Amino acid sequence: MAGSDHLGRHRLPVDDAGEDDPCRRGGIWSRSWWQDALERAVRAGAAAVLAGVGADQLGALQPMTLRAAGVMAAGSASVSLLLSVAASGKGDNENASFTQ
Repeated sequence: MAGSDHLGRHRLPVDDAGEDDPCRRGGIWSRSWWQDALERAVRAGAAAVLAGVGADQLGALQPMTLRAAGVMAAGSASVSLLLSVAASGKGDNENASFTQ
């Protein structure tokens, strides 16, 4: 079916590249979307590590190890990336946000 992907959702090409080039369609297939999603994931990972270090300094957690900081960063970055993928069809087509 012309003008739709395999799930039947209609998507318009970003420019006159045609539907046969998925990298030109926009949304999750565009470079700008992935740059935005990765930036969000890095920020989420950094925020998780900073929160863990702050909790460690206040005595709310056990002493923060480098391994624990890495696990916190990887976990929160992964969740952020999954949320960006979940938001891919909801908001603006060119970024990884739920809002327009």
